[in-house]
Amino acid sequence: MPTSVVVVNDDQHLSSLLEQLMAGDPRLHVVAKARTEFAASAMCWEALPEAIVVEQHAGGVQWWRVLAELRRFCPDSCMVLLTDLPTHQLPESVAVVDHILTRTSPWHELLDLLAPPVCQDEAYEPLPLAQ
Repeated sequence: MPTSVVVVNDDQHLSSLLEQLMAGDPRLHVVAKARTEFAASAMCWEALPEAIVVEQHAGGVQWWRVLAELRRFCPDSCMVLLTDLPTHQLPESVAVVDHILTRTSPWHELLDLLAPPVCQDEAYEPLPLAQ
């Protein structure tokens, strides 16, 4: 059974790439995508996903307070923040996320993290290598 994922991102072009990578992984199913605070809250409340990916761009997603709201709606979801900001520049509100990855991290790290069992360092079903 694929992991249900909500993608929160305010950059339509980069989000499309992220969503395409997830769509190509049979272990994942993107059930919703949000580009605003309101949409993020509504989509997570409605979908109750197993995972939430928040991609923060320099000068982009600055609505950090929504992270706590997403956690309140989805207490058991794996929440992953993708950012280029150094850890010491992140606000305290990021303490509610389960994992923080740099946006330049290899994609397979994120995909494996979201694959069942969700939020574990090792996926039970690693993505098969292309033959």
